[in-house]
Amino acid sequence: MRYGVVVLGLVIGLSACRKPEITVVDVPKNAPRQSVAFSSKSNQSRFRYHLPTGWSATDPGPMRLAQFSVPAGRSTAVLSVTTLSGDAGGLLSNVNRWRGQLGLGPISDGDLQQSIKLMTSNGLSFRMIDMANPGTGKRVIGAVAQTETDTWFFKLEGESGALDGTKPQFEAFIRSVEVAQ
Repeated sequence: MRYGVVVLGLVIGLSACRKPEITVVDVPKNAPRQSVAFSSKSNQSRFRYHLPTGWSATDPGPMRLAQFSVPAGRSTAVLSVTTLSGDAGGLLSNVNRWRGQLGLGPISDGDLQQSIKLMTSNGLSFRMIDMANPGTGKRVIGAVAQTETDTWFFKLEGESGALDGTKPQFEAFIRSVEVAQ
């Protein structure tokens, strides 16, 4: 009887030890990138703005709709514009991601709501947030607007003190933004 159980165990065990099938797919080097959640490139024609004097467009890379070089005191800040489908995970998770990039810990929804400044322009409601890490001297000033289909992120990153003089220009830029529905 023991012999039969051992043989049966071996048969079952060996039949389960098949080599996994490997599928190889050739992707052309310059194949277009696609993403279900990311919708920036399709939104380029919907996005209009007035660029402040001295700001210049730079290569946005694959994940951004637009990117700008922004003079900020003796340094240069970067403004990135990104759109994601739907609510993009929610404002709190995105602000906490930005905080993590600055080396700051997460905040609660209550703390977030207390730190938001609301701005409405051209039919869009922007939630403005300003956060800095005194230890690193880095700062992010962000504006987030949600449309019926997308969430638009405007993120100005730079040296904390240098962004003080740039913040009014950033707010003027945000007031100029138009997104066609």
